[in-house]
Amino acid sequence: MIYSIHDLSVAKLNRLEDLVFTGITLIAVSVIFLGDVVDFMKTNGVLYLTVMNAFIGLKVACGFTILFYRYVAVERE
Repeated sequence: MIYSIHDLSVAKLNRLEDLVFTGITLIAVSVIFLGDVVDFMKTNGVLYLTVMNAFIGLKVACGFTILFYRYVAVERE
């Protein structure tokens, strides 16, 4: 962090954030359209919540990293 701000590609982080959002949306929609949501949650609820929490955490981490890097880049100029 103390050397160059260009060692991390913000464009790659934006792309990763877009892919994670797409994954979150696809998982949620597939659970809704695969059938009985109540039955699914009784059998696979813990797995579903774990995967969704991991995806949401990754999306938030990407967003904060992008914000931090943009703030540091603006302060350096």
